[in-house]
Amino acid sequence: YDACEEDCKNNYASSFAIVQEKTYKGVKAADSSAYVLIAGDSSKDLYPEVFKKLNGKYIDIIDHHRFGKYDWHNPKKDFDYLKKSLQSSGFDISKLRFWITETGTYSGDPAIGRDLPYQSEKQQAEGLIKAYVSALSYGIEKIFWAWDIVEGFQRDCGIFDYTGLVYDGCDCVNNKYTCGLNIGYDQGKDVKKLSYYTYKKMVEILGSGDWDNIQTIQESDGIYIYKFIKNNKPIWVAWNDNSQEKQITISGITSSQVKITEAVPKYESGKDIVDYSAAFNTETKSVSSGKTMITLKDKPVFAEEK
Repeated sequence: YDACEEDCKNNYASSFAIVQEKTYKGVKAADSSAYVLIAGDSSKDLYPEVFKKLNGKYIDIIDHHRFGKYDWHNPKKDFDYLKKSLQSSGFDISKLRFWITETGTYSGDPAIGRDLPYQSEKQQAEGLIKAYVSALSYGIEKIFWAWDIVEGFQRDCGIFDYTGLVYDGCDCVNNKYTCGLNIGYDQGKDVKKLSYYTYKKMVEILGSGDWDNIQTIQESDGIYIYKFIKNNKPIWVAWNDNSQEKQITISGITSSQVKITEAVPKYESGKDIVDYSAAFNTETKSVSSGKTMITLKDKPVFAEEK
């Protein structure tokens, strides 16, 4: 077994490419209209050698897994790297689709794995909205949050046990995943985190929009602004990664008012939310000459024409 395992490590690219080719041919023989994805991995450096072996063939969809702290959200550097590798291996990237079938950030304090500091519910919720909007703006077609809606995937005190949007009543105590009343940071079984409500609000506001025509307004100086279109009306998503609040201007507004909604609820924990309809801070801004000023503080915001 050890010899076999070592051989797989040394020759992973050839082995993976063989499996990918055989799978692709088998799928296409069964259904020529089906799309075949190359399985995702969190280590982008493992891809290029496989791409070279495939020589521009046997892939329809590129998948890459991304996890990390709440400020890891922007996928552009990773996918630019993958696209460059694909092009040098003979792939026409204009004919490929790009997915993220596993992504997530956590709340709490995972005890096993990489050096991951404690993150609050608020930080997880911020990371969630930033991850989705950044990926969609880049052209990532599908993004899947992992692992599971409820915490406790592997129950080994690692990051995947904490990326859920709902508490499971457990936490890591003395390096053992332990369940019960008042365990560690956990707020109680089935209690929804702030990230749950942020995800819900994001789907309500941006869902069913034209995600093929997202406009990147700004990605510089710690300010991020994106323009979505839904029902022929613009919706802006913006956030500020600076430590100080910043003023921004959005333009091209056709109505006289804009509704600003913070993307993260106004509480420290989802446990405190009793009325979802009143859980988010909102304000109405007037519009002058198609423009309005917005103060970006520590939470991402949605801006909708009224």
